[in-house]
Amino acid sequence: MSRINRVRIINLKYNHDAIQIGDETFDMNGENTLLSLRNGGGKTVLVQMMIAPFVHKRYRDLKDRAFSSYFNTSKPSFILVEWKLDGGGGYVLTGMMVRRNQDTDSPFDLDTIGFITEYDGESNLDIAHIPLAEKTSKGEVVKGYIQSRQLFDTWKKDSGVDFFYYDLNQSTQSKQYFSKLEEYDIFYREWEAIIHKINLEESGLSNLFSDCKNEEGLVEKWLLDTIEKKHNRTNDSMKEFRVLTAKYVRSYKDNQSKIQKKEAIEVFKQETEGVKSLGEEYFNAEGEMDAKKNEIAAFRDTLSELLSDKNQEISSLEDDRDKRNDDVRYLNHQKYSSDIYATEDEIEENQIKHDELNADYEDIEKERQETEKNHNLYICAGQQDDLNEIVRDLRNTEERLNIQREKNKDLKPEREKIGSRLSKYFGDKLDDVKHRTAHIEQDIKKTEEEISGYKKELSEKEASKQQAAIELGALNQKISAFDDAEDRFNDRYKTGFTRNILGVYEEGLLTDAKLSGEERLKEAEQKKKDIIKEKDSAKKELDLLSHRLDEEKKHHTLTESSLSHKREEKQELDRQLEERRSIIKYFDIPEENILNTEEILKSADTKLKANEEVRKAMEISLVVTKRELRQLNGEESIELSDDFKRMLENSGIDFVYGMEWLIKNSNTESQNKMLVKRFPFLPYSLIISRHDAEHLTKITDAANTSIPVPLIIREDMNAGEEEKKKPADQNLISFEGVSFYISFNRELLNRKKLKELVEKKQYDIEKVKDQIASREQEYHTYYDKRGVIANQTVNADTFSRIQTEISGLEEELKQSLETIEGFKKQQASLTEKINEASARENKAEEQIRHCGDFLKDLESFSGSYNRYLRVRDEQSSLEKSFKKIQERIKQLGDLSDQAALDLRKADALKSQLTQQAVELTREVSKYSQYKASDDSVAEEEAAELIARYEAITAKSAVEEKELEDRIAEQTNRMNRKLRELNNSASEYGFLHEEWKDVVYEQEAVMRLEKESKALLDQMKAKQKEITAVDRKAGKLEEREKTLYANMKEATGMDEALPKSEIPVMNFDEAIVAKKHEIRNIENLIKEAVNRSHVYEENLAAMAEFEDFSRDGDTQLMDDISDLSSEQIRNRQGKLRRDFQRLKERLQKYKSDLDRMIAAVMRSEKLADDFFQKPLNTLLSLTASADQLLKQLDIILSSFDQLIEKLMVDISFVDKEENELIELVSEYMQSVNTDLGKIDDNSTINIRQRPVKMLKISVPDWEENEALYLSRLKGYFDEVTKHCIDLLEENKNIEEYLGAKISTKALYDAVIGISNVSIHLYKIEAEREYPITWSDVAKNSGGEGFLSAFVILTSLLYYLRRNDSDVFSDRKESKVLIMDNPFAQTNASHLLIPLMDFAKKTNTQLICLSGLGGESIYNRFDNIYVLNLFSSSLRSGLQYLKAEHERGSDAESMMVSNIHVQDMGDGEQMKLF
Repeated sequence: MSRINRVRIINLKYNHDAIQIGDETFDMNGENTLLSLRNGGGKTVLVQMMIAPFVHKRYRDLKDRAFSSYFNTSKPSFILVEWKLDGGGGYVLTGMMVRRNQDTDSPFDLDTIGFITEYDGESNLDIAHIPLAEKTSKGEVVKGYIQSRQLFDTWKKDSGVDFFYYDLNQSTQSKQYFSKLEEYDIFYREWEAIIHKINLEESGLSNLFSDCKNEEGLVEKWLLDTIEKKHNRTNDSMKEFRVLTAKYVRSYKDNQSKIQKKEAIEVFKQETEGVKSLGEEYFNAEGEMDAKKNEIAAFRDTLSELLSDKNQEISSLEDDRDKRNDDVRYLNHQKYSSDIYATEDEIEENQIKHDELNADYEDIEKERQETEKNHNLYICAGQQDDLNEIVRDLRNTEERLNIQREKNKDLKPEREKIGSRLSKYFGDKLDDVKHRTAHIEQDIKKTEEEISGYKKELSEKEASKQQAAIELGALNQKISAFDDAEDRFNDRYKTGFTRNILGVYEEGLLTDAKLSGEERLKEAEQKKKDIIKEKDSAKKELDLLSHRLDEEKKHHTLTESSLSHKREEKQELDRQLEERRSIIKYFDIPEENILNTEEILKSADTKLKANEEVRKAMEISLVVTKRELRQLNGEESIELSDDFKRMLENSGIDFVYGMEWLIKNSNTESQNKMLVKRFPFLPYSLIISRHDAEHLTKITDAANTSIPVPLIIREDMNAGEEEKKKPADQNLISFEGVSFYISFNRELLNRKKLKELVEKKQYDIEKVKDQIASREQEYHTYYDKRGVIANQTVNADTFSRIQTEISGLEEELKQSLETIEGFKKQQASLTEKINEASARENKAEEQIRHCGDFLKDLESFSGSYNRYLRVRDEQSSLEKSFKKIQERIKQLGDLSDQAALDLRKADALKSQLTQQAVELTREVSKYSQYKASDDSVAEEEAAELIARYEAITAKSAVEEKELEDRIAEQTNRMNRKLRELNNSASEYGFLHEEWKDVVYEQEAVMRLEKESKALLDQMKAKQKEITAVDRKAGKLEEREKTLYANMKEATGMDEALPKSEIPVMNFDEAIVAKKHEIRNIENLIKEAVNRSHVYEENLAAMAEFEDFSRDGDTQLMDDISDLSSEQIRNRQGKLRRDFQRLKERLQKYKSDLDRMIAAVMRSEKLADDFFQKPLNTLLSLTASADQLLKQLDIILSSFDQLIEKLMVDISFVDKEENELIELVSEYMQSVNTDLGKIDDNSTINIRQRPVKMLKISVPDWEENEALYLSRLKGYFDEVTKHCIDLLEENKNIEEYLGAKISTKALYDAVIGISNVSIHLYKIEAEREYPITWSDVAKNSGGEGFLSAFVILTSLLYYLRRNDSDVFSDRKESKVLIMDNPFAQTNASHLLIPLMDFAKKTNTQLICLSGLGGESIYNRFDNIYVLNLFSSSLRSGLQYLKAEHERGSDAESMMVSNIHVQDMGDGEQMKLF
């Protein structure tokens, strides 16, 4: 395929005629082109139009858009695509004219005309100038449909123009149209299967392989299908193979009986290969058994000796350990003694510190008391000062009152008398009230104290009650738990333990139960020992008897086998003589020398040697002829190393052998001769491109070559003779002064003569093959017959010896049978005895286990009982306490209630008295200026006095009254201050004399308060220190007790050692060191004990082999002492297993041979007596491997002779089969090779290093050729069998062959589709790495798109590759049109390799996308931006306008934004 140069679309409407393309041309110049258009602008429409000219009608629809929906009028639309042909071959214009069909009866909805024209350069019919639209005075006009057809007719008839057009509604013309496209390598199959499919949806390439979830699916659905299509371009191989298969099936059916007989014999030979192999193994097994017995005896004796040594070692280590334990105890005694003395010293030091702190505390306390005293003295002095000041004020007021009273002295005597008596009266009453109040207050205080005490005690009792209830609940739970434990114990052991009325067991109950259980346990253990002893005795007797029985059976079997062997040997001798008579005729030996084996063999060797020499000479001739044939076919005309080939492949360098190219290119003979003349080395060279040659010079790790590799640059072959070759660099070295003798057979360039030479060589090869086959057949015949003679044992002395041996063996067999019967009866009796003992042993074991469980559980139960007793005592004591607490709580409640009642009564009375005292105080104050009289005043008289006094007083002046009130107030203040002073003195315990001389100072009071507070803080700090010291003392005393307890536990000593016996040292390190020594010794003891147990265990396990003895030359096994216990057990186990396996093998060999021969006998192909009789003979000889093998050799030899006769008749059928298999295998090899070639051109550079983007690995045909041929033959055997079944049912076999004989079916059956691996490279922003196709199939993103692109372009590359011309596809262009491929792939790290791969495969990408950005734009050299513009003539209509953003424009006459208008006749349209 060439590249698209330009695309032109004329008069196209879409989106319900809302958008129109008048006449737009896109200049692509064969470059990757991006058409950028927003979504909804018509990207899919443009894709649909560009695809339409190259696909059949049903493929022109895209997504849900029918192609016919765009054409709704009689006015035609034109789709033109101009191609730039490869190799400078000019241009070809392909196009379609489409309109709505005007014939309503026509089956076609559209009139569709396809046309093609070719031109070298600018032309009147090129895409820009073809007159489908022309300028007029009124604008641009598009040709009508009829007018265009007339033009097409004119151009088609013009001999000076290569113009063709086709009515695509006509099937014949449609075929012609697409055939014409193929002349320009425009293949509609590619456009329909690939380009159409990948544009069914945006980024559709990602889904192209969506149904291929793994490698198998990709290979089956795409790769093999592509390969088959390519192969079918020349001839339909599958059709040919089906014809040949059908022919072979019918030939096979005609000779089926003979073929089946031959095949049955081959089946027999194949089936009995296993019998022969197994018989040879059987023969060698007895020798292995003897060797194994000797090895077991040596192993057992070695273990016994090692066990004795290990027991002595254990005893010595235990003595050493005990000594070190004594050392540890003494060190512990020293350590604890040292710690005790150190603790006692700390206790003494702590006590001294305690005494010192107490003394300090007392001193501080004394100082504080003195400070408080001084402070309090100042307080009293201050109060005294206040009192003195009040007294002075009172005296002043009294003096003023006296002066006032002088003025009223006439009433004074009576007033004073009344006032004196009332003063007495109210003073007495106030004193009485105060006395009663003080008494009540004492009662209240006492009652409050009682209530507080009651509450405090009640709170404590409630807390105690709650705690006691919790503790009682816990104790009850424990008692309940014991009840459950008792029930469980009684239920399990049926003991019936019950507690008496006091809740305890009778004394000695549990002890008696324990003693009883121990007694039962001892009885059960002794009983078990007696049973085991009895059982072991019976087992030993049985083992001995079984051994004797086995030996006798073996003796009987061997005797029976020997007898059978001898009888058959006599028959064999008779048969051998008869057989020898027919054989000696082949070697020209007379009858009288029939027993002269040496002479017969010598004659046979002479004939074999002569045959071998002739056959080797033929094989050498065959190899030479085949090599000559390959050279004639142009295959490997020069020998290349694998390293050199790999280097070229990894570097992406394509090459072809010169001779291969000369044979396969399309040149004439004279052209090729001219080339060979210009390039004499051409037939012996590799041809590569100049670009690859330059790349080759840059390879740093080039492969070394043992011989020069001639290279010819492809471009030099196309250049003129005058062009000089450029000098080579590095590995491309040309030498002057060196001459090469070359004599090339130029007749090889004549295809007719070459074909004759090839056919002659092929004939010669077949002829030599037939001769070799004949010689091989003759050789095998001589060899087999010589083998028969060599293996025969017949002679004159054997008859008398065999008769005597048979008679003796018959008598021996009779006696052996009688002995075996006696042994079997004894064996049955002992087995019954052992079974009965085993039952009793199991019962005793169950009793032991029951007693052990009983004693263990009883001990646990006794502990639970003791705890129960303690809990029970605790419960009783706690219940009593709980009851007392409850009683006291009730009592406290009653007392508290009564006290509260009394308190309320007292409070009420106090309130009354307080009110009375207030009133009386006022009255006392009123009469306070009068001296109380001594006379008492009655209640009745007091009222009269008060009235009289009020009357007299009312006559006094107001001033006197005020002075009296002031005196009364000052008197009250004085009394209060005096009480305050007296209270302070009483509180501090001072006498008046102590503060009378103290002068009150406020600063001194504040200073003393601060000093007192500081001293109080010091006391608190000292108290904390004292508390800490007391706490430490308690810990030290506790530590001392703990040390004595630990010393007792660790050493058994109650007293510390004298200080003189306690050295200064680190006891912990010494103890750790000693314990470390003890642990080491204990580890050694443990290891030794474990080792001894291992020896004992393995000796016990080998007890059954105690009768085995070592040969005199067999030594003990020195290496056992170095083995781990696991290794010893493994060896012991291995010896036992090996012995058992050998024992079982011997038996299994016989049974397997019986079963194997029986299985062969059951084969359907061997059901005839012809095979059954010899198989029965073999079955009777399975007791003797030697006899069986000899008989089998005789049978196989006779069958070989029969096959020789059958081969004469069926060789033709075999030849047909071989030819068919050879043809198919060659095709399969070719398919396999092509499958591996699909990735040939997939290497690109990523980050400056070559990366093979696609790697398809296929199995190596040559390496597996034998396997593949075997599979192929098996496959055709199956096909043949089924076809014969169909023919016998009178059914047609063609349909079956069509399914079975296909590239996919054959490849999967022979090579296996699953054996093909496909790897691609995953490209990430910073790295790239290989992944499988299965991984790719899971990824639908950009990586999946890139991988799909690599697969697709590789397939296109493979399809276009012409194997007959190495250069025909290297630069052949391909085109891919993709709708919005960047929806999933717009990252630079993915786009760069995608575009590079397109460049590598010479693929032109035409992408339509609504996405932009530098990552996309930078990948394209040619970019169009498509915009929509509204029409100024018609509302709702938009025109598509293309702006060429990047790339060069070709000459064009197109005008954008044109309008189509009717011109009256419906045939022309005007473009505005």
